[in-house]
Amino acid sequence: MRTLLFLLLSLIQLTRSYGQSPAQDDILARFEQFRNKMLNKPLPHFELKGLDSTVWESAQQTGKIIVINCWFTTCKPCIQEMPELNDLVEANKNKYVLFLAPAPEDGALIRKFLTKYTFHYIILTSALDYFNNAGIENFPTHLVVDKTGIVREVFIGFAINIREKLQVVIDEWLDK
Repeated sequence: MRTLLFLLLSLIQLTRSYGQSPAQDDILARFEQFRNKMLNKPLPHFELKGLDSTVWESAQQTGKIIVINCWFTTCKPCIQEMPELNDLVEANKNKYVLFLAPAPEDGALIRKFLTKYTFHYIILTSALDYFNNAGIENFPTHLVVDKTGIVREVFIGFAINIREKLQVVIDEWLDK
């Protein structure tokens, strides 16, 4: 995990050294600020409905690793990474890992989306208030939460090889 953080900070520093614009600096600063706000802190509380009307509450999910993918149906990067995320769910099906995907849209819109795309996460609907309260502004955003409800990793925006990146964190925290 420290290696991952080092690589992220090195990438930010490298990008800045090549004359990045002030707007890009502002975006990176906001990403880092959000990441610091979430990392190693309790997951902000949620109580959201799944597509089957089951109510999912964050406080009831302790004891397992939770991987959260914040997304929405017209987010092209979110859609682009879904096959990798589906593979991640499959690779962890016999482990104590819960995959949740809150989205701001209602169930009807998401069901329509799912006629075209496959997504194996448990989809939670109408999550706009949760996103606003948690400060989630960029999509996709991934959170990995440990068994005690503490956010242990945050990935903001599209990431190449997101499956592998998430798996490293899952494996690290499954053993603890």
